[in-house]
Amino acid sequence: MLFEVQVFSIFCTNAAPFRLDGSSKMSRSVGRWKFNVNSWNPSEKEFATALAWVHDKTEQTRILRFIFEVDRKRALIGQILGRYAVARVLESLGEQHAINEIELERTENGKPYLSKPKRPEIAFNISHDGDWVVAVASSLYTELGVDVTSVHDTRGENHESFLETFHSYFTTVEWSQIREKGDSSDQAVQKFFRFWGLKEAYTKALGLGLGVELLRIEFVQDGMRLVEDREDSLSDPDTSIVVRLDGEVRSSWKFEVSYLDPAHTVAVAFNTEGRNAEATEILVPGIGFHDVVFEDLERA
Repeated sequence: MLFEVQVFSIFCTNAAPFRLDGSSKMSRSVGRWKFNVNSWNPSEKEFATALAWVHDKTEQTRILRFIFEVDRKRALIGQILGRYAVARVLESLGEQHAINEIELERTENGKPYLSKPKRPEIAFNISHDGDWVVAVASSLYTELGVDVTSVHDTRGENHESFLETFHSYFTTVEWSQIREKGDSSDQAVQKFFRFWGLKEAYTKALGLGLGVELLRIEFVQDGMRLVEDREDSLSDPDTSIVVRLDGEVRSSWKFEVSYLDPAHTVAVAFNTEGRNAEATEILVPGIGFHDVVFEDLERA
């Protein structure tokens, strides 16, 4: 999402006990969830019930301050889905916690963290844009970020004007990949949002906030598959991605870029060097982000 800073990752199965097994080719001990806010039309009572699960009055006020209902829904579900992700990680470790028992706080830079129960080894991150809210959580990787972006949201500008507006946020190497010879403007915009999502997910995982100079961060993506290249494999992530920070390759960082649907791309970032040595290394089931509906949150 453009100009978003927050943080969460993990997987589960609808209405079934959460478990991690060895049936996946995805990254170890990282799970992912998605919630379609466009499909959720809460009554006033249902919204108030969900808001009560967020104990922090400051967060409640922030949510209610949004003018448009869809923004209130994104902000609220982001808070709840983050708790849901943390609860699923705790469950995989043998602990049972209802989502209304889990409390989150933010650092000075706006990065959310788990304050109750106090489990500093658990990392999580959230993101929301367009129709989707996504969450990630892990007890293995302590630096973890996610970003979802609507690939058609050019703020009302035509593609060329939009791309020119953000040209200065990308290095020469990145821009040469975004504006590759022979690409249409639509393809260039898709690539722009892939790079933007990676920068967002990376800075969120680091907890740097909006003040970071984005030109310090340079991504190189090999074999980028856009929507039209994927056929039935929207959720299959591209992983041949390298980051340089201040010109130095950060080889311990791993990245994934995939699509939730043809209109939304999602990036995940995690640092394998910052992993929790005491955590059990286990595999998540399936590929892609798992769907969550409001009834799943009510049961959690």
